[in-house]
Amino acid sequence: MKKQKEKQTSVPKEVREDLFANAKAMILSSVGRLPTALVVILLVSMAMAAMTGLVLQFNRTSGHVIEFMPLRLTPTPDSVAIDNRKIQGNWVYQTADYAMVLTFIGDRFEWIIRLADVQEAQFFARGNFRIEGDVMVLGVRTDLGIPVDPSKPWVKFMPMSMRDINTKVTFDGKKIIWDVPASEQKRVIAQSGRIFIGHEDGHIEWTKQ
Repeated sequence: MKKQKEKQTSVPKEVREDLFANAKAMILSSVGRLPTALVVILLVSMAMAAMTGLVLQFNRTSGHVIEFMPLRLTPTPDSVAIDNRKIQGNWVYQTADYAMVLTFIGDRFEWIIRLADVQEAQFFARGNFRIEGDVMVLGVRTDLGIPVDPSKPWVKFMPMSMRDINTKVTFDGKKIIWDVPASEQKRVIAQSGRIFIGHEDGHIEWTKQ
């Protein structure tokens, strides 16, 4: 009985091929009956979707290269870039509201901010820097670890809310002088951005520690 039932329900290969051929013919013939305007709209939509996908893919593959340490400020003509070897080490700046330490090692930097009214946490940024004429560019990286203060192991280090920053820079042999324009101050946000409140001129004089 079971074998007989299988024979009754199975479809020969030749019949299946005919069914597929008929289905394909029906689909192709139905396209011909669609209004021309609708066909054009469908084709345009498909083309736009394909172009959008290509643009998004291009942005994903090239965005990181373009965005890391971008030069937004224009260097002063004929300005001479600071020799990186002369600014290596630790530099400090302090006001009544906060204290900061800026460290340069090779082409990398570490920037730490300690707010006077936030005792349980400090804010930091680590990354690479470059100098173009009288413009310094800091680019933040997230793969360089988190600072640790052995004398205060309970202190948490929180990442600064910043991706990168440009600043005008000069060096007089004893001080690194930043003049951060308002357009760049806005790139340091949240708690870290408090360093520019009441200090809108963006003038910071770092002294060697």
